[in-house]
Amino acid sequence: MLGIGGLNKKWQWGICGKHPVVKDYFKIGNFMPALDALENWMQKGYGEVSKRSGHDAGICSWRFWARGIKKKELIAGIVKDSYDTIGRPFPLLVLGNGVLEEWERNWECLPVFFEKLWESLEYLTTRRLNGLHDLENAIISIKSPENNPERFGEIKDTLNRISPEPADESNAQQTPGALLKEQMAIISMDEKGGPAYSFRAGKWSSLSKTYAEEAPKTVFIGGTEKKHYLALFRRPINTEDFIRLWSP
Repeated sequence: MLGIGGLNKKWQWGICGKHPVVKDYFKIGNFMPALDALENWMQKGYGEVSKRSGHDAGICSWRFWARGIKKKELIAGIVKDSYDTIGRPFPLLVLGNGVLEEWERNWECLPVFFEKLWESLEYLTTRRLNGLHDLENAIISIKSPENNPERFGEIKDTLNRISPEPADESNAQQTPGALLKEQMAIISMDEKGGPAYSFRAGKWSSLSKTYAEEAPKTVFIGGTEKKHYLALFRRPINTEDFIRLWSP
């Protein structure tokens, strides 16, 4: 285990799981409660998923953000199917945590706000590197999200210009009931990816906020190549939630 917590003055970054350039399970990032908690969630969840027949390794990928421990703190990262140098499957978790001003009032904008960050983390998971040392250097060099609340206004203007489809409205109206009853909701999105994908997730978040304004504890965006979802959780995530996300 290697410690890099605190090297980045703005955000701390960590990674754990399996990566194609590393021989076995590894972890970079000490003194990061968020990394420790989500690592434990991933290990328990994937342990259950791997016991089930019919699971296809290498198909699930999720972007996420979550509330931090303190006010204004936020966690953002990705968790996806991966494997080590000899092809043994296991997910890879990459995340950062730090301060982002005014995010609580503008949480529907986060799918767009974090688009470039998520893309850089996804690139890191497939990038050609020369072993663990190179991977550690890549983690240290991750740029912190720009702490600029004015961007939220720009994103909102764009989201407001996107006309929701009837299916969007229908799904969004079902969200409050699911959040009230189960403290979670998983909304099916279309199969389109690309740059519009983040705005699509932002629009769905905006519609959901209309009926349930308070920011969720954790939000996941992703799924498989053909099936995309927006998953909102108002309670702490558990092992069963990992199984849900890995069984889209």
